[in-house]
Amino acid sequence: MTYDYAMTMKDDYLLVTIGGESNTVEDVLSLANRVLIEAKRNNCTCVLFDERTVTINLDQHDAYQCTEALAEHIPAEGMRVAVVHNTKDLTIYQCFETMLQNRSINYTLFDDFQSAEEWLLPLR
Repeated sequence: MTYDYAMTMKDDYLLVTIGGESNTVEDVLSLANRVLIEAKRNNCTCVLFDERTVTINLDQHDAYQCTEALAEHIPAEGMRVAVVHNTKDLTIYQCFETMLQNRSINYTLFDDFQSAEEWLLPLR
């Protein structure tokens, strides 16, 4: 694992800021598990990932493996997930988005933080 992350509970959502490199399926699933635990602990169903400074070194097969594993947990939690992505890895982010949405996971990509926050908390 060559990335670092910080989780901060905001008023209405969990903010997860990630930097470095995500190189394996295990990296993604390990972080996802930590986020799910923290969200449950805070009775939170909205998560905003700030991934503008992370590099994703995964391919479509890796994305498929991740989404298959995540689909078993996220819909049951009823989570809403917004991701502010970096622009250089847009193709793999879009792959994740499509695969997760095809599994009825409420996951959407954004180019900027404000748009992600507005989508995540539409009733605020």
